[in-house]
Amino acid sequence: MKMTAIETGVAFAGAFVIVSTWRFAYRFVPWVYGASLTGILWGDEAHDEPAPFWTIIVRLLVPFVWGMVAAVLVPQVSTLAVLIMGGLAGLLVCWPIILEPYRMPPALWPKRAAVFIVYGMFMCLCAVASFAGAHLARYVLGDGLAEMSAVGISVVAGLLLALVLWIVRVAWATRGVHGRMSGYDE
Repeated sequence: MKMTAIETGVAFAGAFVIVSTWRFAYRFVPWVYGASLTGILWGDEAHDEPAPFWTIIVRLLVPFVWGMVAAVLVPQVSTLAVLIMGGLAGLLVCWPIILEPYRMPPALWPKRAAVFIVYGMFMCLCAVASFAGAHLARYVLGDGLAEMSAVGISVVAGLLLALVLWIVRVAWATRGVHGRMSGYDE
């Protein structure tokens, strides 16, 4: 299957936007972002119990939403481009530990194979989440922006902008309330 230049651009730009969204959440709303993947499953050195598992769901919502946005903005985007977008985002978050395993907590060194499997599963889940988001958007909107009027497009753009501004406002208003996540590796 061959991707066009636009689809390749959507895949790489979308992966960058997904990672940027995760980094924004990590920096400004760490109680929503949660712990690192290893901290979610095995706990971290500061806390003996694992972080709440719902933080995985929160992480998967990001590629799901950006998959929807990609399908709305570029209705002809291929399934392969959307899968690459989510999978590449998952890889970009996991690659430091994959390339430099000594960065993982020493307690997890004996479980290194399990950590790599979890990271691989996370990459696949990110790909599937962006795929599901894109297909949901196609199902709900039909041909995407091709069927919407100029007023409809401006309403959707306004709602997306309002959502982004609300997230920034909440993050700014609550900065420092729940502390820093400095002990986590991602």
